Amino acid sequence: METAQLTLLKNHLSEVYAGNLPPLLLPSPDAAQNDQKNLARSLSAFFVHHHCGASIADACASVVDDFGDLGIDAIYYQTDLKTLFLIQSKLKKSDEFSQEEANNFCQGIRKLVAMDYSGFNQNVIDRQTEIDNALDECEHIQLVVAHTGQALGQYPKQALADTTSDPAHGEDRFAPDVIDFAGADITATLRSVNAHERIDCRLTLTDWSKLTGTRTAYIGMAKLSELANLHLQYGRALYARNIRSSLSHKTDVNRAIDASLQTNPADFEFFNNGVTALCSSVQGRGGNRASKSFKIEKLSIVNGAQTVATAARRMSAADASSIANARVLITVIAADTENAFGQSVTRARNHQNDVGKADFIALDGEQERLRSELALLGYRYAYQAEALDPADRTIIRAEEAAFALAMLPPDPRLPVMAKRNAASLQKVGHYPYSDIFTPALTAFAVRNAVLAFRYLATRMSEEVAGATTEMERLTYRHGAYAVAFVMMKRMRDAIAGVPPLDSQKIAAAVGAELDTLRQQLWSETQPLTATRNPRNLFKTQADVSAIIRSMMTAHYGLQNNPALPPLLALPIGNDAYPLRLFGFLATQAPQIGDLA
Repeated sequence: METAQLTLLKNHLSEVYAGNLPPLLLPSPDAAQNDQKNLARSLSAFFVHHHCGASIADACASVVDDFGDLGIDAIYYQTDLKTLFLIQSKLKKSDEFSQEEANNFCQGIRKLVAMDYSGFNQNVIDRQTEIDNALDECEHIQLVVAHTGQALGQYPKQALADTTSDPAHGEDRFAPDVIDFAGADITATLRSVNAHERIDCRLTLTDWSKLTGTRTAYIGMAKLSELANLHLQYGRALYARNIRSSLSHKTDVNRAIDASLQTNPADFEFFNNGVTALCSSVQGRGGNRASKSFKIEKLSIVNGAQTVATAARRMSAADASSIANARVLITVIAADTENAFGQSVTRARNHQNDVGKADFIALDGEQERLRSELALLGYRYAYQAEALDPADRTIIRAEEAAFALAMLPPDPRLPVMAKRNAASLQKVGHYPYSDIFTPALTAFAVRNAVLAFRYLATRMSEEVAGATTEMERLTYRHGAYAVAFVMMKRMRDAIAGVPPLDSQKIAAAVGAELDTLRQQLWSETQPLTATRNPRNLFKTQADVSAIIRSMMTAHYGLQNNPALPPLLALPIGNDAYPLRLFGFLATQAPQIGDLA
């Protein structure tokens, strides 16, 4: 597993499972050592909970991992499948599951199926009756290796296969294949922890028709109340693959929708553009051409979120008028929301509305990955346009993340792009989006970059309020991205780390440095304000590049660095900006420590 994913896993295991495991039989006087042992033991419980559907309490109770476990770390009997799971788990970053570990596991398996408990630890002995009953009742015995490495190697796999196929033990209930729950499977499972709830439902369509063509799709009229009830039951999950979730009821569009529902619900279908939904499958279940019930799996509304959400608000309001007679045209298309066709439907159906290109960031799978991983860190990552509480500091908006991350690369065009048009940082498939939101970007880096950027933005707003002249005020307001561009590079190492940045430590360590940098900004800008307004100045690339270069040189203490003059003399050529010069300046940023 990659380091970031392993760290996320350890955090999750520690928070959810470690404290619920059976006590260690011989705990160490060193509490940290006990914590590490329980962390390793938790991986078995993680598998049982997610793969077998056991509760967290039952999954933790299945763990027998301790000294004398003879290679068996968890034992779980899944009654509905009549399957006994015997699990060995290894939580380690680098080493693959070894031949020796496989041999130990095989030794324990042979003794257990023979109901020979000699040599097993007290955790196993205490469950002897339970295990005996499971061995009597089970129809299958499934071996599992849960480990954070790559797929099982040839020799460990062969050792396990030899054990299950050995006629000497007389056991013919072994599953033919060992479940290899490796690093990639663990990562996928970890990301599913905060996945949107799957929506399987029934929906009645009237005046419906099946669309002709190569794809399965139905169009008809649905009761708006049925869709509103789905909103009330599933919330944001109903719009998981939409480019927008529910916006504020105070928007012009939503006020108009609400007014139509309040005054004339019976004619609502004539005033509304309709709803589009994607699903994995849709099948008619009884009824006739006039009215039929459809069984729909993995439903996601990709257009019409404001209609459905507004109807749900009206239904739940204390003084709501009935919307029982309100209908809406709905198109239900069987198409995976994550494949190219499903995304094309979402994009096309939304292009007709007042939607910015940045909204289509919601169709990028990397955004959903970051959402699920940031949720493991206690943050809600909002990459869809929706109504949010600006005071909630546990919410990270994708736009905010884009601003923060754009201040880390050496490209001096980025502060200008942020100033000119914030949406330019969020255009999928265009620079700099593809360079910012990469598969290698970790949730830790997003969180820390945003925490650092928030401090800088807040401080610059305070400087704007405290400026003594109008030009100085405008300089701080419009030059804030230039300041962030220079200062964020001094926090690069801390941002890339795992521990969360501490706001008080940032203020203590960065405050004075930021004040110096703010004065340098004013010093560089003041001579230009005689003929230029800072509002326009910081949208001009040549001016901003010159200001940033001077600030980086002075703030990083590079005035006398012998490498700088040759770099300054280099022609730009066909490059978009002086790549080598700004690349050098960025790498020379003195790092500010003790921020976490």
